[in-house]
Amino acid sequence: MEDIEMGNINNDENERFLQETIAIDQIITTLNENIKSLNNIQLQIIQSTSTHEEQKYTRAREPIAVSTKNLLFQVKDRIRNIERENLELAHKKNDIGLRKNQYARLKEKFSNTVNNFRTIEQTYRRLQEERIARQYVVVNPNASEQEIENFVKNSSNQLVFQDASLRSSEARAAAAEVQKRHNDIKNIEKTIEELVALTEQISLTIEEQEDFIKEIEKNVEVTDTNLHKTTSHLSSAQKHGISARRMKWIVASIIFLIIVIIVVLVIFLRPKN
Repeated sequence: MEDIEMGNINNDENERFLQETIAIDQIITTLNENIKSLNNIQLQIIQSTSTHEEQKYTRAREPIAVSTKNLLFQVKDRIRNIERENLELAHKKNDIGLRKNQYARLKEKFSNTVNNFRTIEQTYRRLQEERIARQYVVVNPNASEQEIENFVKNSSNQLVFQDASLRSSEARAAAAEVQKRHNDIKNIEKTIEELVALTEQISLTIEEQEDFIKEIEKNVEVTDTNLHKTTSHLSSAQKHGISARRMKWIVASIIFLIIVIIVVLVIFLRPKN
């Protein structure tokens, strides 16, 4: 009877697990669709010929980008939860072959999605930098390749536009465009950094992460212990220093007292003429 009940429990657990994998698969499919949409919208932004057109595509991009980031972290947590459950079941000597295979499949599928998103964002950043370079050439048509490259790397500095902006409405428009591109690039770089961190988190198993955390905690403990010892040594040295100074004063006082006694004895015991 107990074996039948355990079998029912295992069947229910496997059914719940399979439903979870299906749900994760569906979210990853949504992510891939979002990333494809973002890529198309970002290309439209780059190819826009008017501010109005660009703003329209930028507004369309924002909610998709936010939703995509949220789904990425949601999937990461759910896949991580499967890994945690697998570890717990393995410790109980349960057969988790199916779970391990599904976990590996989802992990690889999700990693490919994250890497694809990162590639798209890197391409978008490159295209934005190329636009900044073109805007710089509008103001400085005789600029060298090195000057253009240096400006793109530090495009938030608009000193180069100050004189030109007094002469040309085209230069003023270029300055505004460069500042906007620079802000866009900062946001893109932030997204890329988050995706790199996400890739690293996916690549580490829970046990590796726990070992890493334990190593950090151990280093913190060692540092704290060494700091405590150093403080103790300083305190001890300070006490010894105070004791040594006190002893010097005592010895000096005794010597002074002996000298006074000797002088008094010499005066009183000296023969009188």
